[in-house]
Amino acid sequence: MYKTGENKSVVSLAGAVILTLLMGIAVWAPAFISSPAFLLTQGGGALYRAITPLFTPYIASVITIVLLIGMGVFLCWQASHYRLVRTTSVLPVFFMLFLPGLFLSEHGISPGVPACLCLLVAFSRIIAGFHSEDAQWRSLEMGLFIALATLFAPTYAYYIPLCWIGMHLLNRLTFQNLLAFIVGLITPYLLYIGFLLLTDQANELQHQWDILSHQFCIEWLWNMHETVLLCLIGIALVVALIGFLHQHTDRIHPRAIVSFAFVLSWGAFVLSLLYHNAHHILPLCLFASLLLTQYFYYRSKKITTLFFYAFIGSCLFVYLTQFAA
Repeated sequence: MYKTGENKSVVSLAGAVILTLLMGIAVWAPAFISSPAFLLTQGGGALYRAITPLFTPYIASVITIVLLIGMGVFLCWQASHYRLVRTTSVLPVFFMLFLPGLFLSEHGISPGVPACLCLLVAFSRIIAGFHSEDAQWRSLEMGLFIALATLFAPTYAYYIPLCWIGMHLLNRLTFQNLLAFIVGLITPYLLYIGFLLLTDQANELQHQWDILSHQFCIEWLWNMHETVLLCLIGIALVVALIGFLHQHTDRIHPRAIVSFAFVLSWGAFVLSLLYHNAHHILPLCLFASLLLTQYFYYRSKKITTLFFYAFIGSCLFVYLTQFAA
């Protein structure tokens, strides 16, 4: 996606691996050396409330780290496969461990963990169908996984129109694809409602509706540390966006993918500010990981390298001040 001469990253492969290990240990250590109840129950959907009793806080933290690493590895493959970077980079794994770990509320299986995983699969399905003839099937899969995400975290329904924007950017917003998306979207809910009716739990529908109406109420309760961390990530995304707009390429597909990732990341940023405990931090970190990897990978200028380490250092400093407060 970049000019031939731009082939150096701000950090070497070995340096990225070391940085991933050190920063991962630094930000995730509190999940294991302290004993707060990191396993959250607020803001979760029906599927989340069904799995919550199965895990202790420590097991939840381990599962979260494993899933985050898995999502980071998947982003590595996506970035390489769609030529966002020329060779495999471990920067997505670093960012997927580091950024969510800065927020103590994500040190357990919050609703955002499985919901974000579903959102990532939905993202991969639609970009995989860019040149394929089975775009309708990809659209159905996308709708299916978005629906599953909302069953874990209901406010992920806000990503539905953002996905339509992504389909437009990828030239896949046709009536047939949109209809397939809607079919995929409603199928899990029809199965869930059918299950409740067959098991004589019809009154559970009213209970679920009451929970949903409460979760969609805007709630600003961020503390200073979390707000500053969100602002730092937002600044990094602005810098990445400026760098992206100044790149010139005739490869339409990579630019469409990056544009779609920017739409999702900024949507997650706004939702993170509006909905406390609605667990949109993970989608923000997910797509920020992809975009920051794409930005930093081909830049070895001193000013960019300085910004990379200043960003990491600033985030780590704000994170550590939470324990001194």
